[in-house]
Amino acid sequence: MFMKKMQYLLIALFAYALVIGAVYAHHTFAPDAWSEEGYASVTNIITVVNGIIPVVAGAFAVAFFGVKNAQGKAALLLVIGLAFWFVADIVWMFSENAIVSLADLFYLIGYPLLFAATHVGLLSFKPDYFKDSKRLFLLLIVCLIVVAAYLSFFPLSWDSETNALENLVTSGYVIVDLLLLVPLVFFVLLSLSRGSSAGHGSSSAPAFSCG
Repeated sequence: MFMKKMQYLLIALFAYALVIGAVYAHHTFAPDAWSEEGYASVTNIITVVNGIIPVVAGAFAVAFFGVKNAQGKAALLLVIGLAFWFVADIVWMFSENAIVSLADLFYLIGYPLLFAATHVGLLSFKPDYFKDSKRLFLLLIVCLIVVAAYLSFFPLSWDSETNALENLVTSGYVIVDLLLLVPLVFFVLLSLSRGSSAGHGSSSAPAFSCG
């Protein structure tokens, strides 16, 4: 039953992605067909749905794993953090795109929860798994590449024409996003590496198993 629900969810996500692609493609190639208010309403709806999807997916993960193991605890923390971000998105939509608003409070509350989720996930790996120096070296190289790519798109900056609070908030998001991104990438790569090893007859435990 659970797997069937997951299949329905994946089909719904695929259909939703097609709808979003069609909307943005139509707006790109036929912008005159859209009024400013109409397009803003559609993008607001997409923002809301985009926030709901990871929360629902995370709730499925919590239901599947339970909360008595590392997987379930990490999923629960992740869901709560993403729920705060979803509220932040809603608040920000009504903040007239203000650089600093009440939405930032909900965004900032979400970060410690996501850090905690990542930490719990990393602790699920057995200590021996981190003794492979070659694997860790390759993972660190990949993380450095991710950091360089991220900073090329979102460089740290300070705008002298805006106040200090707005500069701190803007730069702060770049820093905390980066601090969150690196362990997340590290965790995903470790999980994929462990799963690949298990698939080749390794004695490694399945991905996300507790140590």
